[in-house]
Amino acid sequence: MTSTEPANSKLFRHWQCRSLIGAMIGYSAFYIVRKNLSFAMPGLEADGFSKVELGVFLTLHGLIYGFSKFFNGILGDRSHARNFMVTGLLLSALANVVFGFGASVVMLGVVWMLNGWVQGMG
Repeated sequence: MTSTEPANSKLFRHWQCRSLIGAMIGYSAFYIVRKNLSFAMPGLEADGFSKVELGVFLTLHGLIYGFSKFFNGILGDRSHARNFMVTGLLLSALANVVFGFGASVVMLGVVWMLNGWVQGMG
């Protein structure tokens, strides 16, 4: 045993803990920006969107999210994971902000589908 092993072990535990906490916070943030349409649905219905339109949003979002998890998983394995996750989270937050300014069904649908795709980066 060399004199650097205890220091390396302590450094490893430090970074292991930080990485785990960072991953938990990051995934929690992804979950918050992925599951917020259900909270907005009553307001969207009051603005004139039908339950069918909102159901289509949720269905397509889920399908696109599933495909995105597969394809972005492959891409994420070949990239810098921390930057990949942060980029996905920032793009998802941006999509949520843009979604708040949408007025047409088509725009809201496109933005929500883009959000589904970048959600898969998490």
